[in-house]
Amino acid sequence: VANIEEVKSINETEKNLIKENKKEVKMKTKEGKNAFAKNNFDEASDCFLEVLNLDPDNKVAGRYLERIKYEKQFVR
Repeated sequence: VANIEEVKSINETEKNLIKENKKEVKMKTKEGKNAFAKNNFDEASDCFLEVLNLDPDNKVAGRYLERIKYEKQFVR
């Protein structure tokens, strides 16, 4: 049976992981947007796929992936 200190430690570790995950999502989203702006669609796609791996419900990444698909299909 876990004592209160163990539970607090687990909760703190979980909070830190969530915070790191959010930072990674923010950083990868920014990298993806920058790559997209430079028409580097492969790099942008990789970044947004990583974002979705970390945050499957991320609507920004999903929208950019749709735009990349469109750009690759119709613009190139």
